[in-house]
Amino acid sequence: MHYSVHFILIFAFSFAGIFSTFHLNHTLKQGSVRSSALSSLVVGLIFYFTPNLFEPALQSSLPLCLMGASFIGMSNTRHFKSLSHMFMAAILFSFLYFLSIKIFTGYGGKLGLMANISVVISIAIFALFKYIFNSQKTFENKRLT
Repeated sequence: MHYSVHFILIFAFSFAGIFSTFHLNHTLKQGSVRSSALSSLVVGLIFYFTPNLFEPALQSSLPLCLMGASFIGMSNTRHFKSLSHMFMAAILFSFLYFLSIKIFTGYGGKLGLMANISVVISIAIFALFKYIFNSQKTFENKRLT
């Protein structure tokens, strides 16, 4: 498979992990740890019982990708106010995961670290956009008076 297809699959699994965990946690009130474990377990079982679903590299990588992304879904609603926040975090996590698949093999905490970096950067990006937008409004209001 081509690298772009790999990235699209990684992004799809990342977004699914974030959204499913977030939904289980906040809508169905299952708690963050149980929500992450449940979404990871379901995908892990699907991949376990269908061993030829994808090529071997993706077969072992995609469930881990979803599990790492589920850590992002454990975030508080203060941080993720809309679907666009989750989408941004999924893009960042996918990018980090895609780049580090072969680099950090065997290091503990890689998935949690990538999830943390993705959340922090996505929060910073949205805060920056909010600041710029509010500054622009303030500037326009001062100019009119």
